[in-house]
Amino acid sequence: MSTYANTLTASQTDAYTEARAKYVMGKAYDDLLAAMSRGFSGVTKERLNDWRDVLLYLMGKRALKWFQLQIILPDGKEKAVMYELQANGSFLSDDSSGGVNFFQFPKEATVKIVLQRNQNNFAETSAYLAARGWVGGAKEITGTASASITYSKDNYGLTRKIIG
Repeated sequence: MSTYANTLTASQTDAYTEARAKYVMGKAYDDLLAAMSRGFSGVTKERLNDWRDVLLYLMGKRALKWFQLQIILPDGKEKAVMYELQANGSFLSDDSSGGVNFFQFPKEATVKIVLQRNQNNFAETSAYLAARGWVGGAKEITGTASASITYSKDNYGLTRKIIG
């Protein structure tokens, strides 16, 4: 009897740099500014800046998996703009920001941001989030997603999808 072993090796690189993170977050921030221009209650420049700063911090700690801009309609229906982080060199394109029509949602919709971390620097990032007033227990909005676009620089980036 003979045996056959097939051993494969793959390497993944961490393509994070501060400049790359700022570039892709800048494109996502453009989307957030579009949400602010819709006039949703509580979506202010100060709040958007806080969200951006927290997300950039988590990117720097290699602790961010994804984040969602969640839109809860007055009738309870949920929509989300989902951003998934990829830092392993898998991006081939960089799309333009924009293209989310926030005016399709009523101004009375509730807008919030939800994020998911991995285990990297978990205690440190937990303390950071707590100090900034971020709380746990939020849930991801799931459902059918639209075609995705990517914001990337030198193989580091975000994939954006619209869910719901």
